[in-house]
Amino acid sequence: MLRLASVPYNLSVSLPTTYLPLLSQTPIKTVMRAHIGILGSSDAIAPYTSAFEHTRTSVALVRVGDDERSLVDDPDVDGLLILSPLTERNYWIKETLGAGKGAIALSPPAPSASEAKNLLKSAEDRGLPFSVVCEPLNLPESLFPRGGEWGTLRYLRIDFQVPRQWLGRRDAGVLSTHALWIHTLLEKLAGSRIDWLIARTRSLAVARPTEDLATVQLAFENGAEGMLEVNGLGGEARLRILAQGDAGEFICEEDLRPAYAEGLCFQMDSFAAALTGTLRTTSLRPDLSQISRGMRFVDWVRHSARLEKGLYWHEMEL
Repeated sequence: MLRLASVPYNLSVSLPTTYLPLLSQTPIKTVMRAHIGILGSSDAIAPYTSAFEHTRTSVALVRVGDDERSLVDDPDVDGLLILSPLTERNYWIKETLGAGKGAIALSPPAPSASEAKNLLKSAEDRGLPFSVVCEPLNLPESLFPRGGEWGTLRYLRIDFQVPRQWLGRRDAGVLSTHALWIHTLLEKLAGSRIDWLIARTRSLAVARPTEDLATVQLAFENGAEGMLEVNGLGGEARLRILAQGDAGEFICEEDLRPAYAEGLCFQMDSFAAALTGTLRTTSLRPDLSQISRGMRFVDWVRHSARLEKGLYWHEMEL
């Protein structure tokens, strides 16, 4: 069910294209209002529903819950935000597309790159919008200093804290639920690809089968060293960067809650525009190569932690 809303609508929000597809920058003066449901358990949904309070009038949030089949079959729902666990996500995206509805899901949308490609092909064959919630959704520009600010990089450290309530009861761990993008940030700031790492992962929360803490020592191809810590143990969403070079250092710390909220609003507005035909569905196409490399990085970290030894990237390529 689509409703006409004659309101200003602008897609000109400035976002790093590293993490989001390049969307149309043409202002749309009149849009149809899309009815969107959220599929997932209550603890998975909680971090996302508050962001809908700030969405533009292009989105009507009509249903929320874990009654998956009724949400997929509901004729009043035009598209679904799918927050199912990774083991179920691929199935419910398929079911949503098969019901003729658009789908936007957590990243990764499927356990493997080949399955994600099949989902994208299914959406394209049906002419339906399909995208993924790419995190972090709108990084502050302050996290991207001008090139050469610190001279030749010697050391880079990133600490990323995910609120424990955002993890809920997810089965995939903090790395694959919230850190698929982190290797891109590391390599962007270092100006070089990661060559070697040694990792340690732990599950410190009670009754969590997967990691909520990961510490990783890194070596880049350009000779720089690095350290990464990702944890889901606290109550804040924070990103801290320390870069030290031969000409100085750069330190930055950001609360990521506003970035997540703004970015999610942007993506949901764009998803609504694609559902109503005011934005081409191909504009939402996820960058599967970045998602695939993020999944490989997470596998690399976990494999090193299991073996308790350092691994080069080429060893993961074998």
